[in-house]
Amino acid sequence: MAPEAGDEATAVAPQQAAKPKSRLDAIQRRALLSALLVLAIGLGMAALLLTAGYMSYRYGEPRVVSTVPAGRVLGVQLHVGLFSFGLVETDTGFYALEEGVSFLKGEMLTLVERENRNRFLCDSGQHCTRLLRPMEQGGAQTMTSTSSP
Repeated sequence: MAPEAGDEATAVAPQQAAKPKSRLDAIQRRALLSALLVLAIGLGMAALLLTAGYMSYRYGEPRVVSTVPAGRVLGVQLHVGLFSFGLVETDTGFYALEEGVSFLKGEMLTLVERENRNRFLCDSGQHCTRLLRPMEQGGAQTMTSTSSP
């Protein structure tokens, strides 16, 4: 028994359907994968540059403008809440720091101000911790009154 011509055509058709329809489809698929790879690399590089910029801003050390004695340590407290901060009491005043610290009682501290107006409290080993920035008073003015005789 010889197979009929119609049966042979239907038996070959499923094998051809598994192959790519044309060489153009394969090229398009490769181009799409290449574009996605380039996009992923670009996003990774952008993230790296943003991180490097932030680290440079946050931890870069501009030139020191002034160094002033801040007194001897009397006490250190850590205030924990929504925003945690450290509070250092010296014989000249109180200093609110961005993070908790460990200073020895009686240790001499210095207050360092840098070009970018960031202020740091430093111990004798020059381990410095950034002070909290005071709240900006947008437009608030102090009114003084004078009385005339």
